[in-house]
Amino acid sequence: MDASARTGDPLVPPGLGLESVVANGGDGTLPRQSETVTITVHDSTKVTFSSGFGVVQVITSFESRQIILQNVPPTVTRRDITTTLQTTFGEIVAVLPGDSQDGPLSWRITFAQADAAAEASAALNGSCLFDVRVTARMAEKKSVGIGGGTLFDGDVLFELPTPRLKAYIGYETKEQADRAIALSNRKEIKGMWVTAGMYQGIPMVGAFNVRIEGLHPDSTVKDLGQFGKFQTHMFERPKYTSMPAAISALHNILLRKDERVTINVLPPPYRKMFRIWAHFSDKAIAKATCEDLHKFCPSFTGKLRIYAHHITSLRYNLPPAIFDIIAYDINLLRDYNLDDKGTSISVIDRRQGASSPTAPVLVKLVSQDMSALSRLKAGFDQLLRGEKVTENGQVVWNDFFKSPAGMEYLAELEKMYPKVRINRDPRRRTLALFGREPHRSRVREEIIARTRLLKAQRQRRYPVAGDLIGVFMSEDLFKLQSELGHDNVWFDLTNKELVVRGDENAQKVAGLAVRHAVQRRQRRVAPADAACTVCFDDVSHPITLSCGHRWCRDCLTGYMHASVDNKTFPLKCLGDDAKCPQCIPLALAQELLTPDEFDAIVRASFLAHVQSRPDEFHYCPTPDCPQVYHKTKRNTILQCPSCLVRICPHCDTEWHQNGSCQESDPQDDLLFEQWKSRHDVKDCPSCKVPIERMAGCNHMTCVSCKTHICWACLATFPTSQEVYDHMRGIHGGIGL
Repeated sequence: MDASARTGDPLVPPGLGLESVVANGGDGTLPRQSETVTITVHDSTKVTFSSGFGVVQVITSFESRQIILQNVPPTVTRRDITTTLQTTFGEIVAVLPGDSQDGPLSWRITFAQADAAAEASAALNGSCLFDVRVTARMAEKKSVGIGGGTLFDGDVLFELPTPRLKAYIGYETKEQADRAIALSNRKEIKGMWVTAGMYQGIPMVGAFNVRIEGLHPDSTVKDLGQFGKFQTHMFERPKYTSMPAAISALHNILLRKDERVTINVLPPPYRKMFRIWAHFSDKAIAKATCEDLHKFCPSFTGKLRIYAHHITSLRYNLPPAIFDIIAYDINLLRDYNLDDKGTSISVIDRRQGASSPTAPVLVKLVSQDMSALSRLKAGFDQLLRGEKVTENGQVVWNDFFKSPAGMEYLAELEKMYPKVRINRDPRRRTLALFGREPHRSRVREEIIARTRLLKAQRQRRYPVAGDLIGVFMSEDLFKLQSELGHDNVWFDLTNKELVVRGDENAQKVAGLAVRHAVQRRQRRVAPADAACTVCFDDVSHPITLSCGHRWCRDCLTGYMHASVDNKTFPLKCLGDDAKCPQCIPLALAQELLTPDEFDAIVRASFLAHVQSRPDEFHYCPTPDCPQVYHKTKRNTILQCPSCLVRICPHCDTEWHQNGSCQESDPQDDLLFEQWKSRHDVKDCPSCKVPIERMAGCNHMTCVSCKTHICWACLATFPTSQEVYDHMRGIHGGIGL
C-alpha cells in the first residue's frame, strides 16, 4: 500500500481536474501514454494540456454554448425549437425553460459548439421566429473575481410628488407661534418631513400666523394640537391624497411593459417628492419606459408631473485592506465628478456594526448618463490599478521584480512604508503603487533607485552546447545562483544560453562555471543507464521516463521549475543532447510538484500559448484584466466574467452601443504608431506582437512566438547562431 493510500491524502493537487490522472505502476518507470487533462485558469477559462504541459485546447471564459431566447410564444414546444434551430445552426444538446432571471417566455438553448451559439445569438436577435419578434443573447458568465465591478443597467428611478397637507394656524401671542415653529420645523412627523415658519398675508387666521408644510394628508385638527393651543386654522388640501394608490397605479403601468419588473419604495421621511426604484429585466425596456413616463402627468398624482431617470450603476465589493488604502482618493474622485447627471460615488462600509472586521466594503458608482459613468469608471479603475511607477514618462521595470528576491524586496518596502501597497504585474511588466502622498513618492524613489542600480550591472550570455544544457537545469545552476544571486543568473532554454548579470568578478565566476561543466562532461564516462541525463552523476532518487532516460528527482524538479521563467513548452526530456522527443508526463509532474508549483507551470504554459497566437486570442480591453477571448461573430456582445466589461469582438474594444466599428477614431492608432517610432518598438515579423528593444545587440527573440529576429532589417531565422552569422555578413556587426 502506498503512502497516499495509508494516509488518505489525495494523489493529485485538488481542484485542478487531475483526479482521473493516476500514475501506473510503482517501479519508477513512467509508461508511454498520451494523457490530456483539462484545468481551469483565470477563474473560468478551460485549458486542456497534454504531456509536457503543451496546450491542446483553450475554451475561454467568454465562450458560452448557451443562448437565451426571449418572447417565445407559450404554445411553442421544446421540439419546435430544436427542429427549427438545429437545421440552421447545428446540433443542439439541450433546450430548457428559462429561469426567473432570463425574462418572460424565455428558453435556454445549449448548442454543441460555442461558435454555433454565437452565430445563433447574432442571427436570431430581433428576428421574426414562430410568427413573433424574438430577442436572443448569449448566456453570460458571472464574475468570481474579488472586487469585480457588477453592472446594473435595468434600473429606473421614479420621483413622484408626495401628497402633503399644508396648514395655516393662528396664535394669540408671538411666544405661542414661536413655540409651534420650534416643535414642528424640520421635524419628521408621521413619516413626513415637516417645515414651519411665520408668514404675513392671506389667509389671516390669527394675530400671529404660522404656515406648516409637509403634513401627512390624513392629518386632522387634533394633530395640530401637538404644537400648542391656537386660535383658528385652515387646511390647504393636496391634489391627491393616497400615496399607496399612486404606487399601485404606477406598478400596474410598469407591469404592462415588463412582467418581471419589481419595485422598491424608498423609506420615509418623505419631502416634496418620494422615490421608487423599478428594476427591469432588460436595459432596452428600462430605457423605453423612462422615455415614456418622464415628465408624465398622470391622474393618480392629481395631474402633477412625475420624473423618470434611467440609472446605470457599477458596484464593487472591495477588500477592507484595499479600501482603506484608497479611501482618501475615492473621496477626491467623488468630489471631482459631481455633475447635474446625478453622477456620484456612494460607500457602504459593512464593517460598521458587523461582527467581522473583514466584511467587504461596497462602493457604488451611479449616473443617469452612460458617458459620465464611463468617465467615473475610468477614474475609479485607475484607483484600483494604482499609480504606475514611471520615470520621465517611461515605465520602470526590471526582471529582478519577477524573481523571489525581487518579491522579497518589494515586501520589505511595504513594511518600511505601511501606508503604501505595491502591485506587481510581471505579464505587463509594471509596478503600481497605492496610498497617499508623500509616502507613494518615497516608495517610487526607492524603486527607481534600485532599478538604476540593476541596469548599471553588466549582462552577458554564455552559449551552451546541447549536451551541457542539463547541467544548468540541475544543482550546478542553483549553486551559481546562490553565489551571485537568484535574480542575476538564469538559463535561456530558447537560445540555449546561460545569462549572467553582474560586475567583472561575477562574470569570471560564471565563465569558470561554464568551463568546469565542459571539463566535467569530457572526463565523465558513466554508463548510460547509471548517469543522470542532466547532471551526469549517478542517479539520486531515480526517475526513468518511458524513453529510457534516467533523471535525478531534484534535476527533473529543477527543470520543471525553470520552465516558469523560460516559457518553452512542451517540456521534453533532455536526453540525447536535448533531442529526445519524449514529453514529461503530467502525472509525474503532479507527483513531484506542490499544487502551487504545478499551477505556476500551468499558467506559464497557458500564457506562452496565448502570446504566441495574437491573431487567435485577444485580451480583455480592461487594463490589468487577465481574461482572453477568441474572435467571434460580428454584432455579438461579449461580457468579461472578471471585470464585466462588454466587448465588441470585431474591433476588440469596449462595446460601442450607439456606433459602429467603422466609426472608431483612428487618432488612437496614429498616436500609438508615433509612440512606437520614438521608443524603438517594432512588430514581430511572424506574430505581429509589438517588441521594444531596451538595450543590447540587434539579435531579438520574440517572447510570444520565439522567432529569432535581426532588429536592423527584421529578417527572421530558426536559430540564434544564424542571426549572428547574418548580422556579421550583411550588416558588418551585431549592433553593439
